[in-house]
Amino acid sequence: MKILKIGGSVLKNASGFDAFLKIIHLYKDTNCFCVISAIGKTTRNLVNAANISIEKGFAPAQSLINDIQQEHFEIINKLFPPSNALIITNYIKINVESLLKLLKGLSITKDLTFKTQDLIMSFGESFAISIISEFLKLHSINAKVIDATDFLITDNSFGNANPIIQDTKKRLFSIINDSANNLFITQGFVGKSVSGDITTMGIESSNLTAAILSHILDADELVYWTDVPGIMDTDPNLSINAKTIKKLDYEDALWLANNGLKLIYPRMIELLRYSNAKVVYRYAFDFDADFTVVESCFGNPNPPVLITLDNQFFYSHPLMLNNLSIQNVNYPRLFNENNEYKSLNKNANSVCICNILFIDNSDFVKFISDIVNCNIELLYIEYESSVRSGRFFVGQKDRGNVIKVFENFTKK
Repeated sequence: MKILKIGGSVLKNASGFDAFLKIIHLYKDTNCFCVISAIGKTTRNLVNAANISIEKGFAPAQSLINDIQQEHFEIINKLFPPSNALIITNYIKINVESLLKLLKGLSITKDLTFKTQDLIMSFGESFAISIISEFLKLHSINAKVIDATDFLITDNSFGNANPIIQDTKKRLFSIINDSANNLFITQGFVGKSVSGDITTMGIESSNLTAAILSHILDADELVYWTDVPGIMDTDPNLSINAKTIKKLDYEDALWLANNGLKLIYPRMIELLRYSNAKVVYRYAFDFDADFTVVESCFGNPNPPVLITLDNQFFYSHPLMLNNLSIQNVNYPRLFNENNEYKSLNKNANSVCICNILFIDNSDFVKFISDIVNCNIELLYIEYESSVRSGRFFVGQKDRGNVIKVFENFTKK
């Protein structure tokens, strides 16, 4: 069994659906389970709409939902002839009416619970799976589409629900054992609680859904198809020189996931590290492009990786470590003596967090020295020698400069 996860960034336009079709044909003679994400930034926009309905009222929230609907309609009209398009757009319109009723209620009650937020966010995956289902039919691909809420059972921790593996396994096998299909399609991110309510397992948790399926079905391969060639050493949207990491150890993968790498969901690592599946990150638009294999490769360190998180705000004091030896560098605290956040300077109230993983412990000191020599002001710094990693804060304007220093550093 192969598990395929198609990222929402792949399916954000019609060309992404063409890539999806080629991927499906690539596995046409194989038993496959394919997990679909919401299209583009739909999930985040749904959360925004919920918050807007409380803060600014129903009208601006409705406007954002109309934009989401229109984005889907534009993709549908490019993919389907009018008769097919009408079926899907009518389905989405009905769901949008239900969604708007929820937002209307929020604008009145001003009470957005995690339970309600999960229900609102689930619409994105519902829209996507409806389009995928008709798209496969249009291209005469025989697939069984399964609603994840029919088999993925979770607890009641709304917003960050925990999957109940044994119950999920029982439900899943009761569905697929009665099917003659060799291709199954479902949506990621969502599940249903033991009490029957819609849940989500956390933002970006569609990758966790794929890992759960890989674990339950004892898959031999799990492929995450994305809009970039594998996991890269820095953000390819910010650096034209970003390089693919060919092999990534599970421990380092977990550190990257916990420090801002969105391609890896932290909770999926524990399910995968002892599985039989080969875990691969591949580029959906070029099958010959470089890719990343995640595996146990202890003793063979990965190349340096830099993650930059922009426009960050802080509400608790991070740990300050003192075992870094660099002369003449001042580290002003971000908090006053009462642990209250203070502006970094009179012109800034947000920072860029830079999380970095190195091959060798001494590399962090060398890299920070390069940062200082380029006159980039360090606002905070910490270092974890046990995991070959470090973290530092710079002003938002210096994000690009840090990436340039990293590019030069990795050329050495």
